Amino acid sequence: MLKKILSKLNLGILFFIACNINAQNSMIGDGFGGRLWYSPTNYSVGSYSGYSVCGDSNQLFGWGDNSKGQLGNGNKTSTILAVKAIGMTNVKFYTCGYYMAVIKKDNTGWVWGSEFGSTPIKVIDNVKFVDAGEYNVSFVKNDGTVWSLGNNLNNEFGLENEKILFSKIPVKMQNINSAARVAISNYFIYILLKNGSIMVSGKISALNNKLPILIDNIKNVLDIKANNYNVIALDISGNLYNNKNGEYTAFKYNNIKNIVAISACCDGYSFLALDQNFNCYGWGDNSYGQLAYKKENKIQEPLKISENVIDILSGETFTYIVKKDNTLWACGASKPGYSIWMNLTNIRRDDFFQIDPTDYRIQICPTKYILNANQTITLCDGDSLKISNKYYKKSGIYYDTTRINFNTVHVTKIIVKIVKKTTFKQTFYICESDYIIVNKNKYNKFGTYIDKVINHLGCDSIIITNILKNVTKKDSMKYNLCNGDTLKINNISYYHNGIYYDTFKSKLGCETIYKIKIKIISKSFSVQNISICENQIFNIGGNTYSKSGIYLDTFTNYHGCDSILTTILKVNSKSYFNQKITLCYNQSYKTNNHICTTNGIYLDTLINYLGCDSIVTTNLIINPLSNYLKNIPLCKGDTFKIKNKFYFSSGVYKDTFTNYLGCDSILTSNLKVNQHSESNFNFEICPNDTLFFSSKYFTKVGLYSNKFTNYLGCDSIVNINIQEIQNFSLCADATIYIPNAFSPNDDKTNNTFKPIGSNIKDIRMQIFNRWGEKIHEANGREVDWNGTYKNSICQESVYLYVINVEGINGKKYYFRGTLSILK
Repeated sequence: MLKKILSKLNLGILFFIACNINAQNSMIGDGFGGRLWYSPTNYSVGSYSGYSVCGDSNQLFGWGDNSKGQLGNGNKTSTILAVKAIGMTNVKFYTCGYYMAVIKKDNTGWVWGSEFGSTPIKVIDNVKFVDAGEYNVSFVKNDGTVWSLGNNLNNEFGLENEKILFSKIPVKMQNINSAARVAISNYFIYILLKNGSIMVSGKISALNNKLPILIDNIKNVLDIKANNYNVIALDISGNLYNNKNGEYTAFKYNNIKNIVAISACCDGYSFLALDQNFNCYGWGDNSYGQLAYKKENKIQEPLKISENVIDILSGETFTYIVKKDNTLWACGASKPGYSIWMNLTNIRRDDFFQIDPTDYRIQICPTKYILNANQTITLCDGDSLKISNKYYKKSGIYYDTTRINFNTVHVTKIIVKIVKKTTFKQTFYICESDYIIVNKNKYNKFGTYIDKVINHLGCDSIIITNILKNVTKKDSMKYNLCNGDTLKINNISYYHNGIYYDTFKSKLGCETIYKIKIKIISKSFSVQNISICENQIFNIGGNTYSKSGIYLDTFTNYHGCDSILTTILKVNSKSYFNQKITLCYNQSYKTNNHICTTNGIYLDTLINYLGCDSIVTTNLIINPLSNYLKNIPLCKGDTFKIKNKFYFSSGVYKDTFTNYLGCDSILTSNLKVNQHSESNFNFEICPNDTLFFSSKYFTKVGLYSNKFTNYLGCDSIVNINIQEIQNFSLCADATIYIPNAFSPNDDKTNNTFKPIGSNIKDIRMQIFNRWGEKIHEANGREVDWNGTYKNSICQESVYLYVINVEGINGKKYYFRGTLSILK
């Protein structure tokens, strides 16, 4: 039950609201809430009480039921008079069930009522929305989390494991971090998320779920309002939906559309809706007359109950509405002593009655007077003008007052000016059978006539016309003569400037004295600038011109006299333009109605901005078709994709692409499908030996199969058969002895350097001198060195040997050391 007070401009009626407050219905400006023109007023209601905020301090006032301390004035005495809530200035949002909650301008949250007492207390910071119900209060913080306090008997707080039955400090709801607003019913808290979907926590029967669940068939919701067991939702298109008892789904109202605002009471059983045409609809409980419908105590479907409405406020047993003229109306009933009727007696009313919150006995806020711009009114003598039910018909200064709302009055200074009737007298002399016309009336007899006309101020003007017999009539004639011409009137010639008089007699015998005014008109002169193209001619006054220059021609002006025209002629040359056009081999270029398809230079004549010939030279380049060949190897079973086409068989395929020039490029794909390969290997190993083959180690006999990629990139199956060796003598380790000196002196004793041993399969021996130069190398099962290098006996010295030995069992040995040559 939350709303915001803003100014309204609807159908030419301007409402000035004194405070900028959010109250019971929709919060405007947060991306959610009312639609189109709707802006809440600064009235609000609880179950049996009413509220408003006004004044420069944004003070909260309340009246009606106070049995739960919900008026916040420090006691529980109900009152028909408006009382101040203690410390509740700078109020930004407010909402009421049996609990009361407020958000101040500093975004702090305050509560009171029921267990929280009758004096407001601060409970939370950094909040943007709040809704108060019959048993609990829920705040929405700016970070999108929901915090609740009060009763949690039905797990309204949305907690999975915590056992909290009542809390005086806010408790954070689980799994909610993007809330925009909330709505509280008897056993549920509905949460509207920023994405326009709705979740609900509370007495949910399905699977004993304790965490909030999603109402899955409502989207794009702007606002939600809850009563005792139901919630209604307003979407961005003006459609309404209803959800009952926290069920998973909601149903749509099909007989109502284009809604701009909704309202409900947490402890009530009815709903209100306002459409874009200012019609108010109601449905649900009507047992107290709160829906202004005398025929039934319960209305099943939305029913139109009032017109010209700009705000709706649903209490438990009564309804407030605000009409276009900003007047407050109510219907329904309140409990004895809990009156919400202000200046009216506390009785049940089945129709809307106007309430006067400005009554001196219950006036909520001191009246503010706002001075409008002065208004000046001009009236004709005898007329009157009605403004705000007052008539003005005399000159003077008046002050008109218009009450905009319960504490704002507009004052307009009205200056009235009375325009008296004007009288104009005129006299005409006419001959017999002549006539004159006055105000479309034709008069042909001598006498006095009175006509009524409307003057330039829009008021009556009296014309008195006196017609007398004409003896001598005076009239004037004006003539314009060209310099050198002669005018002849009544056999008299005139050819000079001057004023002359002559007498004429009409056929009726009436003489007329004419005043003749002669004016001699001199020649006139004018200049014009003309542009033409070369090879064109300019015609004027029968003359033709084709070259730039200044030319004079004589014409007759509107007076019939000579007019000298000076023509400044400019001849514009042709313009030239070069362009380069690049096209694909199968395209063409159209130039001046010619279609070009080959390389070349083309000339065309166009019209430039001066309207002259423009020679365009086009260098046309035709790009050829490009062809590419690509050889593609493919393994059997694989596919190759080109341009959304799949190929899996050997063959030649052609596809068309667009190259970097934007032209066609033909790709020829030579596709060859390669087969899989398979190899078999047999090995014998000694007991406890390990075979290393193809990057893997094998320690047991048996058959093994491995898949590899061959040189063609296809699968290669390698089958390995490992058996235990039968000749165990081949499994023995090699033994080797390496001497450290020998004497190559042909005495047949130690003449060669030779490693000796058993179980040897292969030996590789290398000998190096002290400078690292290799001087001998030998391979085989038996190797030796006779001490020579390049067929000469090496000198007596120390040499380095490197010996690699492979045993018959496949083991390898590495030896490195020094040996000496002795002589």
